[in-house]
Amino acid sequence: MERRSKCGPAAFYLSLLLLLLCAGCGGGSGEITDTALITGLNAASFADWTREGTVVVDYYASWCASCRGMEPILTKLATELQGSVRFAKVDCDAERQLAEHYKIESIPFFVMLKDGALVKTHEGPMDEAAFRSWVTEEL
Repeated sequence: MERRSKCGPAAFYLSLLLLLLCAGCGGGSGEITDTALITGLNAASFADWTREGTVVVDYYASWCASCRGMEPILTKLATELQGSVRFAKVDCDAERQLAEHYKIESIPFFVMLKDGALVKTHEGPMDEAAFRSWVTEEL
């Protein structure tokens, strides 16, 4: 006798969607799926990756609505400013020691580094114009 699932198509597609969303968050391992221009960093890669050039690091959490709202803005600026500034992300839940280093209490939290040295920080979401200004005034 063939065994059939009692789940309907809606449950199947919901399960598939959840699986895809979890795959994109790195599974809680501290690693983030890189996009073409935004690199996921963890404790092992942070120092080397931020050592040279200008880097903007977005400290975020997957559950944070404001952080998710910043994603398209980050992607747009990473595309437009390619070659003059690099963009990275750190998952605060998975990389607590990196978040503690800057005493982050609220997210999203942005850090700009030049050749590994802290230039400035910003706590909270920004609209596209404000974020563009925040990034480019130091270039």
